[in-house]
Amino acid sequence: ALSLSSDLPALPANAEDIAFAPLTHLAGWMAKGALTSRALTEIYLDRISALAPRLECFVTVTRELALAQAEAADALTRAGVHLGPLHGIPYALKDLFDTKGIVTGWGAEPYRDRAPDSDAFVVRVLRAAGAVLLGKTAVGALADGDTWYGGIVRNPWNLGEGARGSSAGSASAVATGLCGFSIGTETLGSIVAPSDRCGATGLRPTFGRVSRAGVM
Repeated sequence: ALSLSSDLPALPANAEDIAFAPLTHLAGWMAKGALTSRALTEIYLDRISALAPRLECFVTVTRELALAQAEAADALTRAGVHLGPLHGIPYALKDLFDTKGIVTGWGAEPYRDRAPDSDAFVVRVLRAAGAVLLGKTAVGALADGDTWYGGIVRNPWNLGEGARGSSAGSASAVATGLCGFSIGTETLGSIVAPSDRCGATGLRPTFGRVSRAGVM
């Protein structure tokens, strides 16, 4: 379980410093009321607008949904309800996970208009935890590599090379401070390889620990 930082620093005045803050700090500021979900969500949406097109790391940005979910999280906070350490935290989701009514194209041209009629298990769990969906990150076609129908996901430290591995969009987004955290998947290195390439922390859970229902 994610535990809140016991030595929480003061909230930075600079939006970029907030965007790159560790998840434990974001959760701590949110829990203390020093930071609202709406404010944090707007920071990330602004960064996505400015930086994601160059990185080709987002397939879909769910701006209106994200702002609505952020407002709902803040309303719960004002009512004295806190859903846990992910309450109000904006995240990005690999475009391999079904999202009801939102295109889930698996990075492959034949499926680029595919809109599922239900959410993946992981999406439902994150919603219940109060997390805010910023959008869907690019995945290598059918979970292979870093090339999708929109281009090649870029390593933010070297735009001349790909981010490597099918969770490339998720790793690139985290490394660039476009989200508080992101969700990926791995069969043969698809989390650890792009995390290594982009300089982000990647966690591959034990197989079977998290339900794959609603994933390609």
